Amino acid sequence: MAVLATTTLAALAVPAAANIGNPGSFTFSESNAVLNVGLVPVQLPASSMAGQIDTGGNITIPSSGLQGTALPFSYSQTIAGQSASVSGTATFATGSLTGTLDPGSGAMTLRTSLFASVTITGTLAGSQIYSGTCSIGGGAPANQLPVTLTTGPPGVPYSEQTGAVTLAANLGNPVVCSPPLPSPLTLLLTGPSSGITVPGMTTPILQQGARPSPNLSVSVSVVPPPVTSVTLSVGSTSYTSCTYGSSTSTQLGFPNGACQAAGSPITVTNGTAPATITVNGADMVPADNGTHWALGGTPGPSPTGDCPFTPGADQYCETLAPGPGYDSGPQELLQPYNVLGNTATRDPLFSSIITPPGQAVPEFLAMTGPSSSTDPSNTFTTTVTWTASSP
Repeated sequence: MAVLATTTLAALAVPAAANIGNPGSFTFSESNAVLNVGLVPVQLPASSMAGQIDTGGNITIPSSGLQGTALPFSYSQTIAGQSASVSGTATFATGSLTGTLDPGSGAMTLRTSLFASVTITGTLAGSQIYSGTCSIGGGAPANQLPVTLTTGPPGVPYSEQTGAVTLAANLGNPVVCSPPLPSPLTLLLTGPSSGITVPGMTTPILQQGARPSPNLSVSVSVVPPPVTSVTLSVGSTSYTSCTYGSSTSTQLGFPNGACQAAGSPITVTNGTAPATITVNGADMVPADNGTHWALGGTPGPSPTGDCPFTPGADQYCETLAPGPGYDSGPQELLQPYNVLGNTATRDPLFSSIITPPGQAVPEFLAMTGPSSSTDPSNTFTTTVTWTASSP
């Protein structure tokens, strides 16, 4: 069996992701956060939130502190020479936050969802023209408005010196009012884009860790070393074409029936290294594991050009030859038979003591059975083993 080593040539690039030098628990404290409902600013209460950051800069804050109820607001602006004013209270809520931080570049993001509801009284030139409610998103978590806060303008990148950062998001035009706003209040609330700005800082200050040095992984494919081995063209066979005594064409009979192996020729192939090939047989074992047929004869080349003895009771002869034929009796074919024994001997069908790599030889198995069998089993089994050894 040959062992083939396959390899690849690959370069490993250093990832661009953050590498946090002090990962773990941290606190994000925000203050002076503002929700702009259109042009109308709503000051949000200060809060602190417990979070976790891993070495890759991934942030999780399970419980958001960006919450508030009954938050007062008021705003005035002159429109077409008249003073338009709105005032009221707001309710504000956000879900859990996830995001990323790269202290080296200062880039930070936090993703969440929000809901805001404002109760409004609107006046124009001192006279009330509106009373109602405006909202952003729905009160149920599934209906809240998805928001991604970043350090892009008007945000401010994270500082590795102070831990300060400002996150901001443009919410677009999500404000819905009931009843609908009259003009010119739409110019204050639903016309302009809404947004949120959250200044804050982390404790401790989160630091950029040392980035790994670039490295190149290099490998090479090598020629496999020669392997001392031997292979067979078949893994099993059976004796058929039997003759003499009470034999049938498929069953060995007595006395001294002779058979040829059905799977012949068996091609025996040396492996990828020079080797000495040896071969040995074994006793015939009955199906009930009773009395064996002993493998007889002197192992090695037959001095008589056939099975060199007549097997007695519970004894048999087994041979290998370069061509098909019976190894005994009136139908025997005289040729250079190799008598198998329980002891391994060099396989003489390989022409040289040291067999070259890859040489293949066809071999034919034949046997002559016992004069009689003590065991009554109708199936007997044996093994023939070829071995390759380093010279």
